[in-house]
Amino acid sequence: MTSFSPSSSAPASLTEFTFEIWETLVKCITVEAENVEEAYHEVRRLYKRGDIILDAEDFLDYEITFLE
Repeated sequence: MTSFSPSSSAPASLTEFTFEIWETLVKCITVEAENVEEAYHEVRRLYKRGDIILDAEDFLDYEITFLE
């Protein structure tokens, strides 16, 4: 987990807070296959091999959650 510190010399009265940031990226992929299971495995194989890459253009949403 990466912590963000806006100032390295923060006054002693400040408290640190930790947040978790999740981004959702979405891309639609179409493949030809004999059935949905085979299609799923092909998309998974392509993704794991790096042939399918999601980037900033695939951004859908984000969520920021305070961690106690």
